[in-house]
Amino acid sequence: MGIAEGLKRGTIEIILLSLLRQRDMYGYDICREIEEKSNGLYVVTEGSLYPVLYRMLEKGYITDRSEKVGKRRTRVYYHIEQSGIKYL
Repeated sequence: MGIAEGLKRGTIEIILLSLLRQRDMYGYDICREIEEKSNGLYVVTEGSLYPVLYRMLEKGYITDRSEKVGKRRTRVYYHIEQSGIKYL
């Protein structure tokens, strides 16, 4: 693992928790927000985001809820929990 990859891996949980502290968000929204706030310097793909979210769900830092969007699509929103705020 290179330095840049290690840095990214070590900071992604903190970045996610910081964003979720502001409001509940879904995966694509999180990726877009990270890219926007970093002026394009920090890009997280959905493929690399979800393993981190699942790990944080297992740790109890966040919870998820599904909301129906339109007739057929469901969107999963993530919410920071008290343990996530404490970790942050």
